[in-house]
This record gives sequence, C-alpha cells and structure tokens, in this order.
Amino acid sequence: MISITNKISNYSPILPVHNYKFTAGISQQAHKFKEDGNEYLKINKLTEAIECYKKAIAISPNFTDAYFNLGKAYIFQKDYNKAIKALETASKLSPKDNEITTTLAEAYKNNGQYSKATKEFEKAFNTEKNSDYIKRNLSELENLSYAIFNPQKAFELKQKQAQDNLNSAINIVKKYLPKDYLASLSDVAITFDSTEQMGGRNNIAQYEHAKRKITITADYIWANPHLICAYLVHEFVHAKDNDPYTSIIEEQDAYTEAAKFWQTTSKKIKPPIKDPEMDYVLELYNQSPQSLKDRVAEIYKLRDPNIATTSPNHPPSNNLNTNNLQNTTNSQPLKSYNIIA
Repeated sequence: MISITNKISNYSPILPVHNYKFTAGISQQAHKFKEDGNEYLKINKLTEAIECYKKAIAISPNFTDAYFNLGKAYIFQKDYNKAIKALETASKLSPKDNEITTTLAEAYKNNGQYSKATKEFEKAFNTEKNSDYIKRNLSELENLSYAIFNPQKAFELKQKQAQDNLNSAINIVKKYLPKDYLASLSDVAITFDSTEQMGGRNNIAQYEHAKRKITITADYIWANPHLICAYLVHEFVHAKDNDPYTSIIEEQDAYTEAAKFWQTTSKKIKPPIKDPEMDYVLELYNQSPQSLKDRVAEIYKLRDPNIATTSPNHPPSNNLNTNNLQNTTNSQPLKSYNIIA
C-alpha cells in the first residue's frame, strides 16, 4: 500500500457511462433494453443493468453500445473475465473506438494481463498522444510488469514517484490558492492511497473529516501533477468547511472551483494534456456555470437521494447554522458523512 503523506503550511467521477448514440440497423426494442440498462447503471443496479444489456444483445447481436456498457457493468462488479469477453466483442465491432479500446485495456490491467493491457493502451495512444489517462496507465503498467521480476525495486520506484508527484502538486496548489485560504488548511494531510467506492467506481479523491485527510486514489500516482491539483482544489472546498456535512451546493462549489483551476492551468501545461473527467467538467462550466451545477446536482441526487440542498457553510441564505442543522428545502436533518467525495 502506498501512503505518502504531506502537510500543506469526494471528488467523485461525474462522466456519463458512455456517449450513447442511436445505432443504425439496431432494432427499436434492442435500443429500449439498452436505455433501460443505462438507467439501472446510473443508480448502480448492476444486476438489472446486465440483464437489460443481455436482452439487447440477444435481439441485435451486433449492438456495439450494448456490449460496451455490459463490459462496464461487469467492471463495476469486478468480474473482469466477463468484462473482457464483452469488451473484446465491442472492440471487434468498432476497432477504432478509443473509449472501447481503453476500457478493454483497463479490464486487462485489472485482471493481471499486463501485456495485453499495454498493447491496447499503446493502440489508443497512437491517436490520443495528449491523454493523461493513457500515459499514466502505461507508466503504471511498466511498473507492474517490472514488479514481476523485481518487486522490491518496483515498489521503491512507485514510492518515489508518489512522493515526488505529490510534492509537485502541493507546490502548484500553494502558488495558485491565496495564502489566507491555505492558512486554515495547515492541519490537512494529503495522501495517495486506496479510496472508497461510489456509484460503482472508486472515488478519484475524497475528504475524511475525522482525520482531516484528503486521499487521492493511488491510480493517479503517475498522473500529471497539475491534474492532481484540480482534485485537490475540489477537496479543499470540503476541508475548509471543517465539518462532516456536505450538500448539493457544497458539491457544486467544489466542482466550480476545480473547473476554474483547470481552465486557468490546462492551457499552460506543456506539452498539453487531456483528461476525460476534468475536460468534461470544464466543458459543462464553459457552456454555463449553471450547466455544471445542474449535472452535479443530478449525479449526487442519484447517488444519495437524501443529500441535503444546503450545509452549514454553503447555505442559500443566512438562516442555516450549526445549531440548527436542518435542510431548509425539505426539513430533513443533515446527514453526517465519514467520507465526503
């Protein structure tokens, strides 16, 4: 386990599962089953989603999207053998679709098939050379393959990468955020480590109030430090509150600050990098700040229908305070969270 912690003196993915499209030659009934599966997948009902995708495939055996989403559902279940089978079929049907290629590569990696994973990521890299997602996976796979022959040396290299990358990210954050903003975060620990799951995927980043700790998923040890910073900026919004409550407005504020950072910083990175998650967040923000807020509200309400609209330091008015912890919209008590993502 890598746990490199620094002191400074739950970001969770919001991407749609797939860029769904109407496919010519596929029956209306198959499309209906696929869309039903998508709705189940949104609320993490994986068994029901899988059954819907299987029904779509039974009707239309060449339905690429149904195979792809079936593979994603199996990945969320950590059933990588079945995921690989579905994704290999999707890849044969659409060999030039990089999203399918990289998802198949991810399934191979998680299944310990490092050579096949590397081959698929390299295939995708040929057409997406600015993708940080592909670059960091190739670096991780190089380390995983090296660990087969020299596990101790591979572990040491990974530790050094984690330490150096986190230090670089924290230095970037210090230059970006005002000193008075950081002053209240001096007791916050930041670490690469395993993270909790939400909606079938591990959190990219999360804040634990009891520990005053921000954790970035260990999958990002090899990521560009500027990208790590975007998630740190998000989590600092939670940490700065210094309370165990979150809300729709607080999450919207956190995503907005991350989008502003990425808009300012991504243009300065040389060579430029692309990241599907942060690029999607920025795309929504550039459509309008409200578009991003609407998407955040949609996702977090799906994940937790009882999430409050407001929280102590993110109210729409001055009527909410820590002595009267009531959701001003539906009069339900605020929920305390061990982990805020």
